Amino acid sequence: MLGIKGNRFFQLLGVLFLGGVMLVPSSWAETPSELKKEDIRKLIDGAKQALQDHRVTIAEKLLEKVLEADEDNPEALYRLAKIKLGKNLFKKGVELMRQAVVASPDNAVLHLNLARIYEESEYFSLAVDEYKKVMELVKNHDDPVFREASQRFSHVSQMHDEALKKIK
Repeated sequence: MLGIKGNRFFQLLGVLFLGGVMLVPSSWAETPSELKKEDIRKLIDGAKQALQDHRVTIAEKLLEKVLEADEDNPEALYRLAKIKLGKNLFKKGVELMRQAVVASPDNAVLHLNLARIYEESEYFSLAVDEYKKVMELVKNHDDPVFREASQRFSHVSQMHDEALKKIK
């Protein structure tokens, strides 16, 4: 209708774009805590579609709306963290990823993502701790998540030791 990829999806959600402004159904304008689970799911799905369509600002606004209604939603926290990190807003991105881990402490993939962020930022001690946590959570050594955590753990532990030697 508006000639933008993914627009049909947003129309199905009841989201309309006029002049770059996102208009949402009036039910979504209710008090955020009154949003229903299915509305939250639609907002997250809409954010995922927006990201696929390279509409980062729209995705960000949809995820923020989810977090107004459900501040501990691990998927929204994770996805918003990735957006913030992509915008080089490191502090906010890490804060959101930590919140996602706290909201879903048994989610090994969230711990793995936090560990990667710490590793890339050369916070080796924190990365080592997160990789250990992943390996504790994932018991199956054939699982790709376990294998990655194990490999990264060895590598980061070595880098951490080298960094400590330089300090001394």
